[in-house]
Amino acid sequence: SSLFSPEVVAMGDGEFSVFQLENLIIRPPRARYDVSKLGPRSARFGGVSTRRTDFTVMNPRGLRVQCSRWAPETTAAPLPTVIRLHGNASCRLIALQALPLLIPSGIAVVSLDFAGCGNSDGDYVSLGALEQYDVQAVIEHLRGANLASYIALWGTSMGAATALLVARNEPSLAGVVADSAFADLPRLILELPRGHGRNIPVISHIPEWMLRATVSTLSYQVQRKAGFDLYKVAPEKGGPETHVPCLFLHGTGDDFILPSHAEALYQAYAGEKALRLFPGDHFSARPPSVLHQVAAFLHT
Repeated sequence: SSLFSPEVVAMGDGEFSVFQLENLIIRPPRARYDVSKLGPRSARFGGVSTRRTDFTVMNPRGLRVQCSRWAPETTAAPLPTVIRLHGNASCRLIALQALPLLIPSGIAVVSLDFAGCGNSDGDYVSLGALEQYDVQAVIEHLRGANLASYIALWGTSMGAATALLVARNEPSLAGVVADSAFADLPRLILELPRGHGRNIPVISHIPEWMLRATVSTLSYQVQRKAGFDLYKVAPEKGGPETHVPCLFLHGTGDDFILPSHAEALYQAYAGEKALRLFPGDHFSARPPSVLHQVAAFLHT
């Protein structure tokens, strides 16, 4: 049972509910879209003719995960492949920005709607806990169909955390780009009502023990509805056992996932690594210099 009834914490300068945090974690706004938004099936990027193929994989929970693959038409498979992984309120449309960066170099781009996102099956997201198995299903499909020579992951926010969780168990990955990843989900949740992030009122004077009790209540609700233990979603803990080369990116003005998360991930990471901090927040467009660094990292 909850310590708070109704499930609201209030102290002078504002209030928030467990339900606000719950929705932020497992049911953020869903980015549904028409497939026409993916663009024409045939297009040119940097003078390279490209073909898009849409496909579906089944994840271990029996949910259909919608995917797309863009590949140069003139180059036979298997191809070096980058899987683009979106954030918690996004979808596979995030891949469109990657196409002009990667296709001209002969790199195929794959993107998916995580279960619970976009046009895939599912009602909830899990900030990486279950999304990692969606990515594993896509990797198995690409390898089984002999479509990919090497595979790298490029994730943003939830997608970045997911990429790090996958990399721990997939040492054959060629690389990971982790843009705005969180190090530890319980830590992130505790930071959100302290005035960080959007749509969460500031309650900076609430005692730490009370917030932790609220997170405990939240954990129960998340486990019951979405089927995962939020206390176990901690990419930082897997860092010492992960050896895939990784480029960590984070905006210095990010008040949703603080830059200290990137620094903690970087410090814990055992593999070849680089950390790039840049002006910007969680949602701002990435500077061209950052995108060029990503492209250079993924080309090597």
